[in-house]
Amino acid sequence: MTEHEFKPGIPQRVIHVSLRAIGDNIAAFYTYVSPLFGTSYIDAPRCDIKCDRPTYTLYVLDFASTLNGWTIHGADFVKNHDHLKASQGPENLSIQIFNPHRDDTSVDNFFIVYTNPNHRHGKLVPIDPQEGNIPPVFPE
Repeated sequence: MTEHEFKPGIPQRVIHVSLRAIGDNIAAFYTYVSPLFGTSYIDAPRCDIKCDRPTYTLYVLDFASTLNGWTIHGADFVKNHDHLKASQGPENLSIQIFNPHRDDTSVDNFFIVYTNPNHRHGKLVPIDPQEGNIPPVFPE
């Protein structure tokens, strides 16, 4: 590529995640702007992560969640392990998911897995951002 050729960059979007205890469960709430529609969401119980081009999505734990001991353990790609990629952020306070894009109607099933040694059971808490706060069923 010569110095005068333009190579478009891959865009990034940032989603702030707030984890809150609701009874014995943990719920995630998302604050972000939809890149397709420009709509702002504040503390939404689910996250529309559809994209119309390859996109990096950076999930960042908010101040209160990190103050309460939450970190991100990783990502679990249940059905889409073949194309989604994850990169852990510094101090495990964020995670970046790369979607190379198939089409803007696809729904990728994956979980962001959170952990907190101060949590009642000290266990891993997987939450799918697109499904909202529906607890997944995993074999024990």
